[in-house]
Amino acid sequence: MLIDADGVLQRTPQDWYDVLHGLGGAGFPEACFELERPSLRGDGNFRDHMQAHIDEHALPCTVDDVLEPWLRIELDEGAMAVVADVRAAGTPCYLATNQQSVRAAHMRSALPYEDVLDGSFYSYELGVAKPDPAYFTHIVERLGVPPEQLLFVDDRADNVAAARSVGLAAEEVPQHDHGATLRRIFTAYGLL
Repeated sequence: MLIDADGVLQRTPQDWYDVLHGLGGAGFPEACFELERPSLRGDGNFRDHMQAHIDEHALPCTVDDVLEPWLRIELDEGAMAVVADVRAAGTPCYLATNQQSVRAAHMRSALPYEDVLDGSFYSYELGVAKPDPAYFTHIVERLGVPPEQLLFVDDRADNVAAARSVGLAAEEVPQHDHGATLRRIFTAYGLL
């Protein structure tokens, strides 16, 4: 089983956009998300991209100021409990998430994914990000299993469609529903 992080197993602070807006003004949150996009594919480092943007626009904030809301992550304990149940029942479970290296390093050190899951597939390490179907073909190759033996769960329809396009079973869940939909999906697939 492959499961997304943001929106499914974890959430970011609700004031994320407001914090970024306060740091750089109108359009800054959107600029941050665009600056992050290449590093999600492993193309450069988000910290470096952000520093160049701050310098170019003479912004009064630091890279650490910008990263602070990115690194404030809260686990969805209900969703994590459901995944733990699936894993305890014998199904290997892997994180399948778009992340740049700075945030992924934080997730690895501050969150229990390494202890709870069988492994992680971070987009920056694969060199491709969802919803590119190649993201999923890389995972299939690394796991060495037929795609139809994998179930992928995400909160975004475009990512679910991309997984299905290469033969994975895939289901969309609403953001932050504390595992209720996950439990229904995994039960329907016979994993619980």
